[in-house]
Amino acid sequence: MYDDKPSFKQHVIGEQVGGTLIIKKALVPLHEGTLQIPAIAVCYFNPQSGRYETARTQPHTLEVFPAQEKEKLQVAESAPSGVARQEIKIIGKDILPIHTSVEVLTPVNLFLFNWVTALLILFPIISFSCCYMLKHQKEKSATESALARRRTAFKNFNRKLAVIKKSIAQDDFPFYRDVGKAIRDFIGDILNVSGSALTSAEIEQKLIDARVARETIDKFKNTVEKIETAQFAFKNYSRHEREEMLSLLQNAAKEIDKKMR
Repeated sequence: MYDDKPSFKQHVIGEQVGGTLIIKKALVPLHEGTLQIPAIAVCYFNPQSGRYETARTQPHTLEVFPAQEKEKLQVAESAPSGVARQEIKIIGKDILPIHTSVEVLTPVNLFLFNWVTALLILFPIISFSCCYMLKHQKEKSATESALARRRTAFKNFNRKLAVIKKSIAQDDFPFYRDVGKAIRDFIGDILNVSGSALTSAEIEQKLIDARVARETIDKFKNTVEKIETAQFAFKNYSRHEREEMLSLLQNAAKEIDKKMR
């Protein structure tokens, strides 16, 4: 049996593409008589059923008769032994050299450790260490600054009150303005915040957050509200009342300072 060249014809109908594949086999009987050709099976995919199926032919029977003429076999003769052989020629050379000694087995260090490599390895570590130290120093400086403000808050408050007491006899706007500024500066220093824009309600909340005694907070808040009323609502207070305000502020500030320490 010999395989012949198969043929394929393609058919395009609308948007569908199909075709016909013809497979040919050549049978050459070697002796006369009756020959039974078994069924031929071909496995294919059926798109209509969506599965693989097998197509089979029917078995065939052939009657082979003897040839009328004897076939002559073509015998290929070998070349005579006396032919001269050609010498081996060098067609080309390898791109890489061929090593013939054991020296090529010596391991080669492809990653040479030099100062550039060391710098590349140490640079991230040094950079991280410097950034960490700067961050730690900045936090430490901020903490020390806040601690220094807290320690000197009451001292600065007393110094400002001593200056204000000199003008206590004058019931005017500058007196209440200076007292209000001294109060907010004290709260800002003791809590390490900007106290210049704090209202009495905000001061109360920050003292509550700092866990200052409720009685002290009430005294401090009431005095601050009186100062704000005199400053913005132009309410007049007697000298005795002004002295009492300063005394209450000084005592409350002392208690707050003790609590915050």
